[in-house]
Amino acid sequence: PEFPGSTTVYSYPGSPYTAIGLLAAQFTKADVTVPEGFKMGVENKTPEFLAKFPMGKVPAADTPEGPVSESFAIARHIARMAAGMDLLGATPYEQALVDQWSFFAATELFPNALRVWVSAIGMRPFNDEVPAALDKLRRALKAAEAYLAAHGHFVAGKLSFADMALFGALRPTFALMFGPEFRAEVPKLTAFVAEFAAKPEAVAVYGEFAFAEKDVEFKQE
Repeated sequence: PEFPGSTTVYSYPGSPYTAIGLLAAQFTKADVTVPEGFKMGVENKTPEFLAKFPMGKVPAADTPEGPVSESFAIARHIARMAAGMDLLGATPYEQALVDQWSFFAATELFPNALRVWVSAIGMRPFNDEVPAALDKLRRALKAAEAYLAAHGHFVAGKLSFADMALFGALRPTFALMFGPEFRAEVPKLTAFVAEFAAKPEAVAVYGEFAFAEKDVEFKQE
């Protein structure tokens, strides 16, 4: 496909939210660049940046048509660049399923996984919110497992943006939080993560993947 020009995505290194857009770019072959050395807390507070992105948040994208904010909006924009791939769905129902699972990743997986992980690495203190978030995460994973077991795929048996959004949230979850015992309860989802992680497009963005050897542990004071 031919693209209208290069899109620049401003972000900090290792952002899991930005990575979904970069993963979409691998599949669409869109011209997307991420400037090295972007200084969070400095460059995103300049008048020039805030004129384009008033909230001062990243990821933030400069496209040939204008600025775009919010990670999933940026990623979906990039996914739309794939001519003939229908990554956002070929029919209204497929599009609804892509939305369903994308929002599921954004609202059920990412926030709970982040709450658990920042406590595990000591960035935030352990409190009652952490076990609650972990329970919500397990419930969400089992819901996705049940859907895969019943349907064999998330959207129409073909690659979609839903797969990318889900993988972006599931990869750190399975790499950092859940060992073999829990993974045995979600075999379809475990296989989905393993298969997607091996795709060259995923390796290009995330690097090599390995499952967690044990469940996440917390330092409780």
